[in-house]
Amino acid sequence: MTPEAARLTFATFLPDLKAAMKGAAIRNAWSAETWPMQVELVADALLRGNDPEVLATAYSTITEKILCNGETLK
Repeated sequence: MTPEAARLTFATFLPDLKAAMKGAAIRNAWSAETWPMQVELVADALLRGNDPEVLATAYSTITEKILCNGETLK
């Protein structure tokens, strides 16, 4: 997904989901490259029938972890 397509898609999300994603972006230091990927994942989940409120809760409460050589990094 291009950055422009991500912006247009993100604009269609419910306000609570947008706020939760913005919070996750701050907590997890999303880069410009991360945003389109996250928007695409959420859009796909919504198209598959996932509840936007459940997605918002997940983005509000889960901190992303990266496994590197068996260590969890933030």
